Amino acid sequence: MLNYIKAELYRAAHHMAVYLVSGILLALALTFASMWVGPFTFPNMVGLLSTTMPIGLFMAAIMDVVVVSGVHRTGSLKNEVEFGIPRSRIYLGKLIAAFLLAVMLCALVLGGFLGLSWLFTDHGTPEETQVSLAILGYVAAASFPLWVGALGVTHALFLALKNEVLAACLAAYLLLLGEPMTAILTMINSEAIAAPARLVRSVLLTAPFWQYQGDLTWRMMAGNWAIGLGWLLGSTAVGLWVFRRTEVR
Repeated sequence: MLNYIKAELYRAAHHMAVYLVSGILLALALTFASMWVGPFTFPNMVGLLSTTMPIGLFMAAIMDVVVVSGVHRTGSLKNEVEFGIPRSRIYLGKLIAAFLLAVMLCALVLGGFLGLSWLFTDHGTPEETQVSLAILGYVAAASFPLWVGALGVTHALFLALKNEVLAACLAAYLLLLGEPMTAILTMINSEAIAAPARLVRSVLLTAPFWQYQGDLTWRMMAGNWAIGLGWLLGSTAVGLWVFRRTEVR
């Protein structure tokens, strides 16, 4: 497994899309930061960064797409299967490689944003900086499992489905429209529909981010980790089950 992961990372390191996507996301983050460096202090910038945690869902999903896109179309997946590599190793190896790349991208974007903010804004008081960084640390730790869950769902869709357009549409629906569409169902004047919709909405990957506007508790942290890991393990189990039974051409 370790050699397979190394091979995937080596392949990704020689894939221009990895650098292109990373460069674009980093440029967008730094551009966003530069828009506020004038009137904002460093604690303000850290607070602003704390409100952007939902974007991590899409960054994780995009990095997974970079790793697995084209595996059906180019025939590379067929070659790996015919070479005798177990499908579980292929699925999990690509997933772990995408996870490692996503973590590096996250560190690059967050570090770039904080570095630019520190260099070009007033540092504020030590107390303000300490509080803002503590809040950022909390929301990042609470958001991390949700990002990983989004990566797992995207990975399952792209490897289990041969149609990448369909996989991308389903991933976009879950990450963009799943929560608002479910919220509409909760407003229906029928408990037979509204009650299940409320239950589904409470475990969607996008739902927990709205809780950051209230008290930041350890219970919220535990709930986020349960939701994120639940989506990761569930999507991996289903995706691997389907992938093992899919004919690779």
